[in-house]
Amino acid sequence: MKIWFLTTEYPPYYGGGIGTYMQHAAQMFAGAGHEVTVFVPGLERTEELQSARLRLLRFRSGVNDLESAAPGPEPDDHPAFPFNVMSHWPALSYQFALQVREFIAREGPPDVIEAQDYGGISYYLLQEKLLGYPGLAGVPVLVHLHAPTFELLPENQYPDYRLPEYWVERMEKFCVLAADRRVCPSNFLRRRVLGSLSAGGAELDIDVVPLPFQPPELEANGAGIEEGVLVCIGRLQLCKGTLPLLASCDRLWREGEQFRLVLVGGDTEFYARGITVGEYLRRRYERWIEDGRLELTGNLTPDQCAVQRARARAILVPSLYENFPMTCVEAMHAGKVVIASSSGGQGEMIGNEDCGYVFDWSETGSLERCIKKVLRLTPAEIKATGSRARARIRQLTAYENVLPRRMEIFEQMKGQIAEKRIFPSVNQFAMLPLPRQAEEEYAPDLLSVIIPYYNMGQYVDDALQSALRSAYRPLEILIVNDGSTESRSLDKLREIEAAGRDGVRVLHIENRGLASVRNFGAARARGEFLAFLDADDMVEPDFYSRSINVLKKYHNVSLVYSWVRYFEGANGCFISNNLEFPFLLAHNMAAVICVLKRADFLAFARNKPLMSYGLEDFESWISLYESGRLGVCIPEMLARYRVRPDSMLRSMNEDQVLYMYDEIVRLHAQSYKQFGDELFRLLSANGASFAWNSPGDNWQSAEKRLRWSAERLRAVEEEVRTLRERVANLEWAEEQLRYFSDPANMGLKTALRGLGCGLKRKTRQMLKSPVNRLKGNN
Repeated sequence: MKIWFLTTEYPPYYGGGIGTYMQHAAQMFAGAGHEVTVFVPGLERTEELQSARLRLLRFRSGVNDLESAAPGPEPDDHPAFPFNVMSHWPALSYQFALQVREFIAREGPPDVIEAQDYGGISYYLLQEKLLGYPGLAGVPVLVHLHAPTFELLPENQYPDYRLPEYWVERMEKFCVLAADRRVCPSNFLRRRVLGSLSAGGAELDIDVVPLPFQPPELEANGAGIEEGVLVCIGRLQLCKGTLPLLASCDRLWREGEQFRLVLVGGDTEFYARGITVGEYLRRRYERWIEDGRLELTGNLTPDQCAVQRARARAILVPSLYENFPMTCVEAMHAGKVVIASSSGGQGEMIGNEDCGYVFDWSETGSLERCIKKVLRLTPAEIKATGSRARARIRQLTAYENVLPRRMEIFEQMKGQIAEKRIFPSVNQFAMLPLPRQAEEEYAPDLLSVIIPYYNMGQYVDDALQSALRSAYRPLEILIVNDGSTESRSLDKLREIEAAGRDGVRVLHIENRGLASVRNFGAARARGEFLAFLDADDMVEPDFYSRSINVLKKYHNVSLVYSWVRYFEGANGCFISNNLEFPFLLAHNMAAVICVLKRADFLAFARNKPLMSYGLEDFESWISLYESGRLGVCIPEMLARYRVRPDSMLRSMNEDQVLYMYDEIVRLHAQSYKQFGDELFRLLSANGASFAWNSPGDNWQSAEKRLRWSAERLRAVEEEVRTLRERVANLEWAEEQLRYFSDPANMGLKTALRGLGCGLKRKTRQMLKSPVNRLKGNN
């Protein structure tokens, strides 16, 4: 079988248990005669044949090119793309998908792909597979659960609704839902993940198979057991139970127990206190460090870890949250007594007191009792317990026992994956039935492109020609004139009408506003599908055909759009994502350059005329999502958005935006109540939502915040300078008025004073962070 692995860890570079798993999994499958390829990011692109059937492909991560010069102005001209427009994990996921598609084109598809859950690295691969990208449709993808971010961040006291980490959690959940199969090594993790995904609306299961492990024949350490030494190997991290472990040991030492605790592992951030965990421990337990009871070794090599393991009377695995810790596997293979918490797969490995000791953090004193028992064991009891532990873990993790179970899963996946008709989503609503009046007759397969038009004669040719160049047929184009007044724009409409192009119609209505124009066009369209294209924007030739293919495939998808490229007034892009509550309730996730199922738009998503200042499309997507219909994104720049300083969006001021948000909340009060707790956490962690950009962007990074603040400060300083010049001129004018006693001059004086008050108000408004200054809101 041809098996491809996607991972961020592989020897000699380790970050944790994933790297150890990958080493043994690759050896196990390759040793059994399967063709194994491992994809992993690195500093340079390399291909290495590690054995006859094991190939390692390292690709250069774009993060290494962020400081490089770009040969052109477009975002995808940059050698770091997409790291220059996304935060780390979304960008890395995109690179993984590129690598997989490149090698499929080069040498054909594998029989199965396995990807780690952590970081959502298979997010774009699964999205592209669902969207029907060439070469991916028939390739089954398995997601292997190790320790997802959405479970770990709360345990590490990190604000998990802060962007972009929040979006990484959603990516991971999407990967679990979208995968063809899921596997994890512990029942503990299976229960936790299924509980976290209960809102996904899908019937899914997770296979539980222990991780493979083959220990070295001998631990060449030369050390023997030292009396009273307990060793804990693992990062100094809150989720590893480091803090409650030290609190328990502190109580035991104060009671007079005589033992040494050695903590082996690298340091991590203690986010809630603004220091590292190691710094916190050194400050709080300085007494025991000086007394020799507590030792923090820092990172050690595998051989050095083996020395520490050999000298230990017992190994501690005190995690608050754990999956299938390799430290426990290695300790049991080494014949060590293990004291482990029940909060993870380590408790399942040990089983009962015959093979080690399992304590429960929810029971006061549980760990202390286990430590006291172990400290009082005789050498014979320690040896016997270690022997039973070794036998048990070998039975669980031996290649010959794990391989058949894993191959059974792969064989079931190979060629037996049913085509999905329901697109996966983290928060899936039940689909509301279409009302009877929405089931009117339409022309099957016909796409109706609606181009709203108000005094846009300067731009409309670009939009019209881009639609006509579309590869999709059949197609009709409706230009809806919203009472244009500009003579040049009216002449342009007459020119279009006179050209008499097949399928191009011009409709005229009295001025009603953008929302009414779109509704009017949709109601008079004849097509099964509906596209909105503003008169100053454009689409790529394959956008419509690819979008309609997705709409035809999935029952619950009613809206398709793509990433957006900015042009004319700015270079840049907007990285869209699939619509998803609760993020969508706080911030628009899709541009209005899109394709819809016309019946669904008319039934559930008509634009609301009361959204008079803008954001009518934003409100429409919320309505569509509430009806159980999704919007999904093609992750390519297939739409072009013209950046104009006088556009409707860029002309909105902060008060208008907030007023429109108020209207949206009133229209969708139930949804805001339902997701109120999550929205509160999102807003608390990330600030006012109208200032956000794409959820996978790294806009909130310190560097980007500083750059944005500096740009805004320069703009404010420039306007303040201009205002000061104007005020100086006003003061001069008022001085001149003092020489006039003619009452007729008093009107001029009053007008000048009114202008001065207006300028002061303008200054105050500038300092209130107006929306048209917010970076990224183009």
